[in-house]
Amino acid sequence: MQGSAVTIGKFDGFHKGHQLLLNTLRQQALDRDLSSVVFKIDSRETQILSDGEQREIMKEMKIDRFIRQLFTADFAKMEAEEFVLDILVRSLHAKVIVVGKDFQFGKNRKGNVSLLEKMSKECGFEVYALDKEEYGDGAISSTRIRQAISEGRVEDAYSMMGHPFGFSGTVEHGKKIGTSLGFPTINIMPGTEKMVPEFGVYASHTIVTDENGSSTFNSITNVGNNPTVSDGKTVTVETFIYDFDQDIYGSHVDVELVKFLRQEQKFASFEDLQKQIGRDIETSKKYL
Repeated sequence: MQGSAVTIGKFDGFHKGHQLLLNTLRQQALDRDLSSVVFKIDSRETQILSDGEQREIMKEMKIDRFIRQLFTADFAKMEAEEFVLDILVRSLHAKVIVVGKDFQFGKNRKGNVSLLEKMSKECGFEVYALDKEEYGDGAISSTRIRQAISEGRVEDAYSMMGHPFGFSGTVEHGKKIGTSLGFPTINIMPGTEKMVPEFGVYASHTIVTDENGSSTFNSITNVGNNPTVSDGKTVTVETFIYDFDQDIYGSHVDVELVKFLRQEQKFASFEDLQKQIGRDIETSKKYL
């Protein structure tokens, strides 16, 4: 790269604060004919968005380069000044650095905006430090979003992220238990890197993408381990789409969780489960 505009962070969830950083980054890159670079520090804990979902957002926002740096023991030992000189200046040829005002980096988090501004003159880059975005009674953060999702408050998560929390993947064959109950479902395996919300039933939107484009349908989704019909060890995302009879096995779907309806529970019989699913569908339809 001849020159770049760089932003650095964990970018877990790509919430409204992150979007402000990325929009500022891209505008600075366009104005100065620089490459836009997102440098993600990846601790490999479960993420609000999967790796694939993150890459799609980068494409949509037209970011030139998306770099994922694993937070290894060696990387954790890197002094803040070394990070600026070796990575930002020598490797990425940074001319603009965009971060939040509370940004910290380097060994023992000794690096901050003041250090970046101090080194900017000798290293030839400019620093843009942005205020955090607010929601409710505090600043938007990945920690607040994780808490909301873990409690099933997907509406609050949506308000902070600016996009729904959900799951993406290819429709897989399940055990056909939903079909036997009269509610055929599509199944997505969430993957180990993706965080899951409060187990339970959600009103949802399902976006089906095929060679003809994308279509959105109202639906109901169960996230959990299906204690009534399974051993309770595997977490699945099972979605029933209303008034829908297409064969979409192998198709790509995005399931967006809209409203938490109830916690997952174990029923005494299939008949009791069947009746409750019917009630859940009516509740979901009224909400959506």
